[in-house]
Amino acid sequence: MEPRILMDEFYGNRNALHRFLVSKADDSGEENYLDLTGLAGHSPTKVLHIQPHGFSSVPMSDAHLIGLRMGLHDDMLVALGGEKGSLKPTSLGAGNTAIYNADGSIMKLIGKNGAINADGDFAVTVKSFTIKCGGVTLSITNSGVAITGGTVTNDGHAIDKTHQHLASGGTGIGGPPQ
Repeated sequence: MEPRILMDEFYGNRNALHRFLVSKADDSGEENYLDLTGLAGHSPTKVLHIQPHGFSSVPMSDAHLIGLRMGLHDDMLVALGGEKGSLKPTSLGAGNTAIYNADGSIMKLIGKNGAINADGDFAVTVKSFTIKCGGVTLSITNSGVAITGGTVTNDGHAIDKTHQHLASGGTGIGGPPQ
């Protein structure tokens, strides 16, 4: 008589979640592959790191993540997430988001209006940049800065084709705008 396999035993091991630490990341190709170290000593290599569409991130060494094993074999293991607790921003508040790098730079999206708060310097490199707010458009291109609609002021003084500077003979440089 053949041994009887209980359904609970078979399906109980079929799909499982495991906690791992990243030991090495390879993002040189179209997909990220990770070498992992399990908390029980299990160390799978070249595990596909699954990420949502439009988002790319490479977890660093010792980042915690979840490994999902589909089926009974390790070749069906995929990695999900990846976070290093010592670098994770804290006290964001429920529902808020932070994007952070290993070097400590952080961009926070905080509050109902999605205000962007960057701790430290913030740089954007693009071909052109346009912001529209109501009837005002600010465009920055390689040929300069253009503002259409609204008014531009400095310390409450309009900066337009009619403004004058002190001690400059009426136009040109010298003194604050009037």
